Amino acid sequence: MEGVVPLKLDVTNMQDIATAARECKDVSLLINNAGIIRGAGLLDSTSLDSARDEWETTFIGPLALSQAFAPTLATNGVGQLSTSCLRSVGSACRVPLPTLLRRLRPGH
Repeated sequence: MEGVVPLKLDVTNMQDIATAARECKDVSLLINNAGIIRGAGLLDSTSLDSARDEWETTFIGPLALSQAFAPTLATNGVGQLSTSCLRSVGSACRVPLPTLLRRLRPGH
């Protein structure tokens, strides 16, 4: 596709996020749809590791990506942010997500 440049981006890797935000200054749409469900039982020996993986991939990574791209989206003046996994995790965890997302917008 013309104008599309592939870019390595692991939402759990803060260096990848910083590099993407630094190199992609013409972004006007950011779609966060990263998410995983490990499915470990609550008392399984791996449940804490699974929970950390899920939280980092499904909430922290998309949040960090949104924060990193917020200035670029604001500068471009037409920025859109879609955070499908943040909404689903936010609902499950009762995080005040609308307030959080408003604060990502410039001037808030």
